[in-house]
Amino acid sequence: MKIKALLFFLVFIPQYVLAAADIKFSEQRIVFEGKKRTGKLTIINQGDTAATAQLVFKKLIFKSDEPNGIMYEYDYEYNEYPYNVDVLSMLKFSPRKIFLEPGKKQAFRIFLKKPQDLPDGEYRVFVFLDVQEEQQELKAGDIQAPQDDKIGVGISFKTSYGITVVVQHGELTRKIEDIKDISFAELPFEQKSKIASHELRLTYVSDSNSIAYGFINIYGMDGDKEVFLAKKPISIYPDNKEQIAKYVFLPKKGLDKFQTFKLKVVDSKETSTYIEKTFNFGL
Repeated sequence: MKIKALLFFLVFIPQYVLAAADIKFSEQRIVFEGKKRTGKLTIINQGDTAATAQLVFKKLIFKSDEPNGIMYEYDYEYNEYPYNVDVLSMLKFSPRKIFLEPGKKQAFRIFLKKPQDLPDGEYRVFVFLDVQEEQQELKAGDIQAPQDDKIGVGISFKTSYGITVVVQHGELTRKIEDIKDISFAELPFEQKSKIASHELRLTYVSDSNSIAYGFINIYGMDGDKEVFLAKKPISIYPDNKEQIAKYVFLPKKGLDKFQTFKLKVVDSKETSTYIEKTFNFGL
């Protein structure tokens, strides 16, 4: 009896797993640059249930109250550039809602019309999908429990997948004026791991009108010789003039060998340096 009960349990449970839609954007982000005025957002239903996907828009700002920048919904108290530019008024999406069968894909078309007095800079709007699954009717045999002829399931889920639509206009500047409030310390014992032993905190002071992507390279100074210790990716946003960043890492060589360190912030291709700064710490 115990064996039969166990077999029934193993067979019975998976049959309660209901079909679900899985609709996502194919693109990671859309960028309007130069003379580009049209684009598309392609969605694909990788699930096994039909669903309706509707575009939802949010204007988010990046604030650095926490390390590495945190996204917040748009707040009208931030009424200075770039927040006072209505990005959505430049963009037209067609259609706003798409019904998508499983395994199918379809595109939302985007049309851009920039105002003549638009200041130079980079503007972003975050586009999300509100997905509502088609209500299903499952036959009793599909879940093997009740004996009715049909079971009205009537489930609908709303999920959201977001990407960024970026409008670049005019001359873009990516400038880091200073690095300040640098602290460099060994992590507490309970926080250490094989891949993390020290923490670097700092604040970027920027004067940019577009996102600066790149890396921060950390060196220990042996006289005039730079000894590479670590590299970390960075994203510095124009939303705030000062941005806090935190990096946890395990250097290739021991930090206790050095009294002086150098930071270099470079672009994503590592072909130019935004800023470099030397500082002293005795660890």
